[in-house]
Amino acid sequence: MSSLSFTELLQRKFPENEKNKNAESKQNPSKDKSVRVISEKFIWPDPPRLTDDKLKKVRCLIRPVFLKYFLVNDDLLSKVREAFPHAADAITLLSRSDSDVLDWGEITPIRPVILVGPPGCGKSSLARFYCEKAGIPSKIVNATGISESMTLSGSHRSWGSSAPSIVTEWIAETKSANPCIIVDEIDKAPIGVQYGNILDTLLQLLEPEDAKLFYDLSLNTSVDASYVRWIFTANNISKLPPALKSRCSVVHMKAPGKEHVAKIAKNIVKKIADERKISSDWFELTPMDVSALENIFSGDIRSLKPMITAILKDRVQTWAKA
Repeated sequence: MSSLSFTELLQRKFPENEKNKNAESKQNPSKDKSVRVISEKFIWPDPPRLTDDKLKKVRCLIRPVFLKYFLVNDDLLSKVREAFPHAADAITLLSRSDSDVLDWGEITPIRPVILVGPPGCGKSSLARFYCEKAGIPSKIVNATGISESMTLSGSHRSWGSSAPSIVTEWIAETKSANPCIIVDEIDKAPIGVQYGNILDTLLQLLEPEDAKLFYDLSLNTSVDASYVRWIFTANNISKLPPALKSRCSVVHMKAPGKEHVAKIAKNIVKKIADERKISSDWFELTPMDVSALENIFSGDIRSLKPMITAILKDRVQTWAKA
């Protein structure tokens, strides 16, 4: 099997000028491009004088936003694997589209991902951590708290509580055409509600050709949401609509075992230090600490943080008495 990248293989067939173009793109993939997500022909309504401007958060979209490159290298992936040693398959899937940029030199819409696994195995934490390390702006939304489809589709301006789609707002806030939205517990999303459920609205947003013409009811116009990255988490996908699952790549995450505790705990120590704005070099779990954590670990990563916090707090109090 050839070890050449896609771009190198294509360059052998392209004319010289096209080959140079692709080579330059691969060598300099960090050059962001601008994308107009709302047509320049759209006539923005004037801001109201006496009431709140319901479109204030998205008016910046009168101008193009960046389609950003997020380069994922071996060093970055090594850090993610170190923090989530039990999630190798999920990390590979999350990084696949970003790695393809190095081969093709162009950003394309990314296929949505569903991370499936038992509670506490670190699905949403992995999604957030990966985005953070890759520099991808991410927003987490809990599906159980979205009772109506208008959260995604926007609501008409005639409504007193009218607001644009959270998708449009996130594109505007990040000034990026390809930020990430992490939808937690998608398998627990309410269905059969009065104003539609989010699963139906998501079908349009997860299909690039449809998402390019995503209709925001508040703006009363189409928004190009085709580059928005979607990551879902679920405990069980058996009840999700087949149409939604067919639009996504599904990867299963197992609960971490005792053999993973040392690496996971090291990342939690760093997170605790970052929250308190101190260097993680001040803290280091002893072999005895790690052994104690391994003995009581049940597979739920969330249970580790309070235990590690207690260990570190006790250590700080011991230093204070010394």
